[in-house]
Amino acid sequence: RRYRFTVLNRPVPDPFRARFEWWVPDPIDVRALYLAADPFVGEHDFAAFCRKGPEGTTTTRRVLDSAWRDLGDGRLRYEVRASAFCWQMVRSMVGTMVEAGRGRRRPGDVMAALRSRDRSVAGPVAPPNGLCLWEVGY
Repeated sequence: RRYRFTVLNRPVPDPFRARFEWWVPDPIDVRALYLAADPFVGEHDFAAFCRKGPEGTTTTRRVLDSAWRDLGDGRLRYEVRASAFCWQMVRSMVGTMVEAGRGRRRPGDVMAALRSRDRSVAGPVAPPNGLCLWEVGY
């Protein structure tokens, strides 16, 4: 499965795309986003980035790709591919990385959150606008 998440990072929102982008007016350091995306690749316990599910469900997932692209005009797109995702996993990952991009966290905090397996250590959950299930393979 592949998800895309689009962030609009400029002072004025785009009212025509508001349902499809998360508007973040604060400046974002794109380099910090790139660095924060790297630790997600590989097999990890994503408990810090998942909403608690039913008893007995695992939060271990294998992320194959995790990267940001600057699309220009203030648009940033995160793309992540994994064998499976937990509930709110992508939105939690994006929320944490955007916090790093805004200077509220360090990019290295992503690995610390993964190791902690504690939801309170990761950043906030990004809003649903911006998230798109892009591809499903079998």
